[in-house]
Amino acid sequence: MQNRLHKSSIEYHPIELDPVFPISSPSHIVRGDISPDAPHVHDCFEIGYCFEGVGLFTVEDKILSYDSGDAVVINHTEVHQAVSLMGNLSTWSFINVDPIALLTGFIQAEGYPLETASLGGPKFSNVIKAAQYPDICSTVHEIITEMRAQKPNYQAVVRSLFFTLLLRLHRLVVPALPSKFGELKRENIVRINPAMRHIAEHFSEDVELEHLANLCNLSLSHFRKVFREATGIAPFKYLIKFRMNAAQIMLEHSKRNIIDIAYSCGYSTLSCFNRTFKSTFGMSPSAWRKSAKQDNLPHK
Repeated sequence: MQNRLHKSSIEYHPIELDPVFPISSPSHIVRGDISPDAPHVHDCFEIGYCFEGVGLFTVEDKILSYDSGDAVVINHTEVHQAVSLMGNLSTWSFINVDPIALLTGFIQAEGYPLETASLGGPKFSNVIKAAQYPDICSTVHEIITEMRAQKPNYQAVVRSLFFTLLLRLHRLVVPALPSKFGELKRENIVRINPAMRHIAEHFSEDVELEHLANLCNLSLSHFRKVFREATGIAPFKYLIKFRMNAAQIMLEHSKRNIIDIAYSCGYSTLSCFNRTFKSTFGMSPSAWRKSAKQDNLPHK
């Protein structure tokens, strides 16, 4: 029973790569508010670039906002899914790669990090913000551009760019403390993935804990326990966290009335939305919107 549950909770997407030049052609992916893909994991490293749109990436138990110009990097161990917000579509390109096979024999990389296992975990933000790390995002964009154009010597250029990308990404790595609960957490994240997907795609609606538990084939009490062990917070608090991240994006990237945003985030009253937002971020939605707009002025 447990093995069948694990297999149905996530999808495994193996990627076939050319052993001579082990990097895939750039995909063209359009994301809506309902993802065409279930939460899934690949067998190799994945990088992506957002050309248009805003939304949220869920990577394991992390909820990460993205904007046009941002990049994403995901290793071979983390379950992930993306949804677009505000009724718009998001346009992405993704590339899968085997970094060690790509760079071995091309670059004298002894002493430099080529592994990607450390590019993940609770302290690593898989979404790389263009405003904070323009060098990393531009490098991802360059790799995609080179792979599409395939001009003379493009393979050598891509290898050089990817080596640069790995070096810059490893600057962001925070060493993880060893934990005997790591395997248990990973197993529990797999078990609750149906619930996490439902929250990501239906956060604007009424979400019943009993329904989430049923999606995971767990009793309500066991579901609460497993969810907390996997994410560190209760299911309802995770739902609030997702709604508040979505509200931030809508406040910054739209001119919609705050009451409309409140409804879109699953709140039936403006007062409840305002109270939750202020409790989460320390300021009202209107004050946060004003601050976000000022931060995005050209002189910034």
